[in-house]
Amino acid sequence: WYQGGISLIDFTDTANPFEIAFFDRGPISDEHLIAGGYWSSYYYNGRIYGTEIVRGIDVFELLPSEHISEAEIAAAALTSDGDIFNPQQQMKVSWPNEPIVAQAYVDQLARSNALTAELVSDLSSALTSEVKKKTLRALAKKLPKSHPDSVTVQRLEALNKILTNI
Repeated sequence: WYQGGISLIDFTDTANPFEIAFFDRGPISDEHLIAGGYWSSYYYNGRIYGTEIVRGIDVFELLPSEHISEAEIAAAALTSDGDIFNPQQQMKVSWPNEPIVAQAYVDQLARSNALTAELVSDLSSALTSEVKKKTLRALAKKLPKSHPDSVTVQRLEALNKILTNI
């Protein structure tokens, strides 16, 4: 929305979206109405690009917070959404089977209390050390097989797939 800055919204729980970050330069003039503000903003390759109508382009990088972990930020930068970037395209986004992507899922599942503290610790230790396939597969078998929340089930399935395919 013009002259309203950039808001980053977490839609993980679509029934309860919330703002995780915000940036606004403020008015161009305190005395005169001058059209300005962000024309658009896009996430691409680990950065957020905001094109401001009058003042040019701003490039932002996310920092870890209570809402997003360092692993989630690193995993987001690994996404593959095709060879050509067009912010209006609707390509399926995919992630490689990499330890940092698995850690991002662990962080999300830990934040929603879907994993025991012991399992979170075991997974995090295994993912930050010299990764051994046998250890990761054994930990994948310890993941909960069900959960009342469908989003959590999808995260568990994605984590299981990564742990068994690294």
